[in-house]
Amino acid sequence: MRQSSLATVSAGFFLAFPVNAETPAFDRPGTGFSVTTLPAGTFAWEQGLPDASRDKSTGVTETLYRADALIRAGLLPNLELQISHSPYNYLRETGPERTRKTEGASGTGFSLKYALPDLGDTLSWAVLGGTTIDTGNTPFSPDDTIYSLGTSLEWQRQEDRSLSLYFNIDQSDSESTITISPSYSATISPCTGAYVELDYIHVEGNSQMLIGGGITRMVTETVQLDLYSNIGLNSNSADWQAGFGFSVFFE
Repeated sequence: MRQSSLATVSAGFFLAFPVNAETPAFDRPGTGFSVTTLPAGTFAWEQGLPDASRDKSTGVTETLYRADALIRAGLLPNLELQISHSPYNYLRETGPERTRKTEGASGTGFSLKYALPDLGDTLSWAVLGGTTIDTGNTPFSPDDTIYSLGTSLEWQRQEDRSLSLYFNIDQSDSESTITISPSYSATISPCTGAYVELDYIHVEGNSQMLIGGGITRMVTETVQLDLYSNIGLNSNSADWQAGFGFSVFFE
């Protein structure tokens, strides 16, 4: 997922600005999503430049590059609309007898995120539900419509540290996917933070586990850069996932 309500993850990119208290947490990077929503009438654009992965679990080496984009729009207090899409994907498959390259667009996701009332002084949570439809090219776009429901919980342990738990289920006609991801975030400086996370993904009898983390940096009061990487822990998992991207808040 990733920036939490902390000043989250950062590295050393050029100039940096302290996090503006009025700039909401971004959902990028990381597996889960932040527990806050955008104020009504504001927008955010979160973009991978690119996000990538490599997987050899099927006996064929698959290297995938994605231009993942997320558009968020605040609708009402505590409610936002999210539209996700990757306009360009590049997949290279290399096996003992062939090499194949495929390009195309992904499916498009439409979701609503709602920030629920806090559970005490230190525990916040939000839910995100939506659907992904076939608007792109095989194999980047789903054959069957995918319905998703997820929740993120964040426990603010100290002013500059938090624990989060993300749970999500995706359901289509062909299969169900369950994702569970605990994470730990810490503020490094007023404009820099870091996180680590563990991902467990279960797909119809096939379990995957990955571990990783990332850094973010606020290069202006409304623009964040991010860098992350995950590695697979078992034979069913992707060998690695990594990405570089930016997020921009528009008032």
